[in-house]
Amino acid sequence: MRKKLLALTLIALLLLPGGSAEPSEPVDGTLRVYLLSLGNIASIDFTLDGVYTVNGSSGFRLDKGTTFTLALVNGSIYLLSGGLTIQMGESFQLTRAQTEEGAANGAYLSKTERDTLYCGDFIIRAGANGLEITLIIDIEDYLYGVVPYEMSDSFPLEALKAQAVAARTYAYRSKLSSANEAYDVVDTTQDQVFKGYDPSFTNAIQAVDETRGVMGTYQGEYVMCWYSASNGGQTLLPQYIWGGDGDYGYVDIRDDPYDLENPQSVVKTLTIATDGAQLDERLRAIFLPQLSEQLAALGYSGEESEIQITRVLRAEALDPLYEGTRMYTRLRFSLEVAARASAESALPTASPAESLAPAPSATPVSALNLFSSFFQTDSATDAPTPSPTPAVSPSPSPAETAADETGEIWVKVPHELTADVMVYSELKDGFDMAINGGDYELVSVVNEIDTIRIEMRRFGHGVGMSQRGAQWMAAQYGMTYTDILSFYYPGMELVTVTWAETPLGVVDPLPLAPEPTQAPLPALESGEAYARVTLSSRNSTLNVRAEPHTDAAIVGTLAHDWRLIVISTADGWAQIRTADLSGYVSLDYIEFE
Repeated sequence: MRKKLLALTLIALLLLPGGSAEPSEPVDGTLRVYLLSLGNIASIDFTLDGVYTVNGSSGFRLDKGTTFTLALVNGSIYLLSGGLTIQMGESFQLTRAQTEEGAANGAYLSKTERDTLYCGDFIIRAGANGLEITLIIDIEDYLYGVVPYEMSDSFPLEALKAQAVAARTYAYRSKLSSANEAYDVVDTTQDQVFKGYDPSFTNAIQAVDETRGVMGTYQGEYVMCWYSASNGGQTLLPQYIWGGDGDYGYVDIRDDPYDLENPQSVVKTLTIATDGAQLDERLRAIFLPQLSEQLAALGYSGEESEIQITRVLRAEALDPLYEGTRMYTRLRFSLEVAARASAESALPTASPAESLAPAPSATPVSALNLFSSFFQTDSATDAPTPSPTPAVSPSPSPAETAADETGEIWVKVPHELTADVMVYSELKDGFDMAINGGDYELVSVVNEIDTIRIEMRRFGHGVGMSQRGAQWMAAQYGMTYTDILSFYYPGMELVTVTWAETPLGVVDPLPLAPEPTQAPLPALESGEAYARVTLSSRNSTLNVRAEPHTDAAIVGTLAHDWRLIVISTADGWAQIRTADLSGYVSLDYIEFE
């Protein structure tokens, strides 16, 4: 099996000569799904809910209810069932045969995530790292196993319909691009999550059925309908994620208020106190080296230990990764800073009348408390009130200063300084703000009086439809699936195709084995009575136990409608006998004659 590279796939799509939309004749709707989610497996169990043949041969058939194990040993595949071991070679195919109308027809696989039915044929190969299994399935059946896992079955029906159309179009376009490959899609998020058919997902099934054959086109070609969980409030172009220079005129960059309004859309928030005394130490560690360099250039001490950040004034997001997007790569913080200088420093300081000095105290004042007292606090109880001074002519404001207990002078830098935080390396990784493995997140900043709030949004790549946006559009605004699709794929047109029927092979019924017959019953003795076994299925049997409880050993079985003699009854059990058997059976499964 080859590894599927999405970037190469996108380029290949642009080179396809065919793939024109809305053909006049029915089109092939079978899809090859490589079950990548199974991982590297040496064995797997199958339970058939339908009749299968091996390599299309009716002479090698496996009937409904058959359970078997496939195992890879020394490069060969072995089929083990009922004490038989058959060497199958390096590859073979299990092909479905016709079954009665309306009956399930597929197989259950032991190592799949859910106990669901896989409705299709199977190609099994001996791979370098284990068994490789590809499911051949009709696209509409495939969607039954995609839609409720890519979007919750509890979502509004119109959102599920939009998902069905997007998933169908994606699958069919992938089929067109993979004709010369071993499979069309995989069953994981590398393409679309597929987990088999579960009849309990009634809403998703309805959405698939009511949009049967509906797909999206652009300029006469089937498109790739990308989608992701949440775009964070803005869509993105595919070339920004996967590269290439294709014609993606059916999608654009646009604000998405529906995703943004949905409270279920993923958002991560970092709240930063504007009071420098409460500044997160991780931010302080990022800021100080940058401030040190700036202060040294201004003639202040550049020692990090001699710098105090007294206030975070504001933040702004800068340098988007792509023009027109909110994928900002840098946050710039404007800061109010105090630095230390010796008493002999030539730096400008306040005149004696404007100087601030700490009030006499028996206890030395720490540098941080000094800043709080002299540079940030207006309360008369927290800071000494300087003596009144005569008015002076306007002049440039000198720096505010204060001396600590050592005689060192702390100077409030008279203008703002800035420090940057890199979004995708420092903020995302260092502050638990990551949502995606790739750098797809959007960034926004909310400046408030006491706090600054940094928000990161977008779960997934953000190209095409937002599933959370679609949910909100349908639930809160009553929009239809066509409304949803036209918003997320504004250049796309919808067409409806008819799928070609995929005939299933016919196998002759097996000869019926003679049903077992019951030996005649002996004559009744005093106090005994005749009864019959009554079961819900003619194929079931009633266990006869050695003692009147369900933990007792089974000594034999009786078929449906067989007669028996009841000797006595007690506590829901009957003591019985036949011509060749005696024991106890539950009264729930017999009727007296």
